[in-house]
Amino acid sequence: MTNRKITSHKPVDPNLIARATSAIDPLPTQDPPVPPEGYTPTPLPRGTRPQRLQVAIAPKAAEELRAATSYAQQFSDAAPDAASVADALVTARAWSDHLQKAAAWHKYVQEQEHRAWTHALGLSDNLKDPFLFRQKRDPTVVERFPSLAQFLGAPAERAKRGASTRKNNKKKAAKAKGATPPPTQPTPPPAEIVVTDPVKTAAVKLLN
Repeated sequence: MTNRKITSHKPVDPNLIARATSAIDPLPTQDPPVPPEGYTPTPLPRGTRPQRLQVAIAPKAAEELRAATSYAQQFSDAAPDAASVADALVTARAWSDHLQKAAAWHKYVQEQEHRAWTHALGLSDNLKDPFLFRQKRDPTVVERFPSLAQFLGAPAERAKRGASTRKNNKKKAAKAKGATPPPTQPTPPPAEIVVTDPVKTAAVKLLN
């Protein structure tokens, strides 16, 4: 089996690991809600976002509509049903509340995920040198810890792929730059313009 080469490196600052560890909260006991099965995101049309004031006072507007006793007389039959408008406002406001909570939750989870990985990568980075030391003396250690070897060697493999990509791109650019351009058709010389002097023409006629 081919041994994985793991690059030696400078250990992560222990103080950074300690700070990250102290800032990590315990995982929530319940999973966050997920979209319904089969849900597919679709592009949202522009120009349909409410103003902040509309979101804030939507519940009060709905209460006024539900309490109105002369809605039809005041707004005629052309107005939509009062209860339907009130329900729509309440539902829209409820989804706005959910969106606000989800956005705050997303920021919190993003921050905790960052801190957790800072801690995890700091500890695993400090394992690279001992793992490499052991691998040089016992290559079979990779067979016993194949996923761990792949995990520890991932940054070096990514750097290797990046260097290979940049090298190939330089070759392509050099090849394109040195390519011979297609031959161009020669430009025909401009037509000769003959200017006739009327005085000289008349003199020639008299001599003849």
